Amino acid sequence: MRSIRTNRGALVGLLAFALVGCGRQFGFQSGTYRGQADPGSIDEALLNGTVLVIDEPARTATLRVPSRADVALRLMDLPESSWFRGCPTNASTAVMETYALAPDPLQVGSRLFVAPLLTAECGLDSNPASNPVLVAGGGPRDSGGGACSTGVDCLRFRPQ
Repeated sequence: MRSIRTNRGALVGLLAFALVGCGRQFGFQSGTYRGQADPGSIDEALLNGTVLVIDEPARTATLRVPSRADVALRLMDLPESSWFRGCPTNASTAVMETYALAPDPLQVGSRLFVAPLLTAECGLDSNPASNPVLVAGGGPRDSGGGACSTGVDCLRFRPQ
């Protein structure tokens, strides 16, 4: 009888461990974020000086690009079925909250984002209030990785 209880306890523990990652969701948090360009990109200095200020409850943001006028952004809700999915966990992939942006297209330095999206990027250091990523809307949204792993142009932001 003792081995049945031990095995049942082990099974419950194993099942709980496997389900820890299921249904994880990354969302936005209001705040100020600094652009983070890929090393060696054409306009790395400009993009690294770019700042994004998000007011999530108001569904607005301001994009500040050095030597350019600020751009007011509208964050428009998308159905959850259109959000990015990726960042593998123990038993599933996570869902990353995603907004459509206006204006469209959006110019940032030499990059033109057509059908721009803002998504809450996941990653090893992320928590449920994650870092925003600006991405062109034409790529796949179920990458198994982060939003930038889809092969489309993207710009990552980190807390300032």
